[in-house]
Amino acid sequence: MGTARIAEQFSHGIGGPIALALIAFSTVFTVLMALTLTIMAIRYLANVTERKPSKPAGPGPKASPAPPAPPASTASAGPDKNVTAAVIAAALAASGIGRPLTLRPLEVIGRGKPTAWKMAGRMDLLEGFE
Repeated sequence: MGTARIAEQFSHGIGGPIALALIAFSTVFTVLMALTLTIMAIRYLANVTERKPSKPAGPGPKASPAPPAPPASTASAGPDKNVTAAVIAAALAASGIGRPLTLRPLEVIGRGKPTAWKMAGRMDLLEGFE
């Protein structure tokens, strides 16, 4: 019975739907603000717990400087894509997630001359790029 009376309050005239919309939007934005504040509080707590301890004031053992890194050779352009794929496949097979597969490059076979429909679609998509 109580819900029928509440529904009647929002069913007369233009004021009812406007009031209902204001209530709904205020509820949604209140929840969004609460979530935002929760995320900010979690970030703050994460920064507080991960702060490094302060250094002792007295003299301590001095750390030796790190040896310089060897210069990177400019001749290597990066790892081979096939080697990278093989390493990832071996890692997946070793972890038990997947079964080992044979990897080989994909061979693209000539598709022949495109049809008139394909060409019309391509021209339609390229419209405006002149």
